[in-house]
Amino acid sequence: MAITMSGPDCITGTLPAAKRLDKALAEATDLSRERIKGLIADGAVELGGVVATSASTSVSEGVAFTVMLPPLAPLDLDAYRNLAIILNTSENYRQAATISARGLEKNAGHAGLL
Repeated sequence: MAITMSGPDCITGTLPAAKRLDKALAEATDLSRERIKGLIADGAVELGGVVATSASTSVSEGVAFTVMLPPLAPLDLDAYRNLAIILNTSENYRQAATISARGLEKNAGHAGLL
């Protein structure tokens, strides 16, 4: 069974075994069954060139598939900054962050980054 990535957003291959569509695709692609079900609901999965409509469909071994992955959403750095502010309110976290920052500075100096 050969699985290929046709660009960063398309997985193609053949199903390795006869089972439910979501289970067969999860095993073939390493995506979760829940992710596969969502992609099927979005019309992003094709079997033999036909758009799949049900995750519970029984499929045969060797059927060609295509899974179109949606583009990645941009990373929201503000959400991470807000999380860091919340976490920094804990005294234990503040101590751990200080220790980690000192270690990072020390390691960065050794690597010629400072």
